[in-house]
Amino acid sequence: MPSFSTLQNEDIAAISTYIRNSWGNSGEAISNGTVGKIRFRTQGKITPWSSAELDSFIFDSDL
Repeated sequence: MPSFSTLQNEDIAAISTYIRNSWGNSGEAISNGTVGKIRFRTQGKITPWSSAELDSFIFDSDL
């Protein structure tokens, strides 16, 4: 899979929605806007996420 930096927001939203729905989750589709807002909030992050960072980060779809 290519780096997220080479994918458009629409591509990441489609992939994320597909993965979410493949595991039986019936949540709404992830929007291009949500992906863009998360990308903006996390820009500059070059190291892998730790579990503590992921636990503290709020991935709210209403960003």
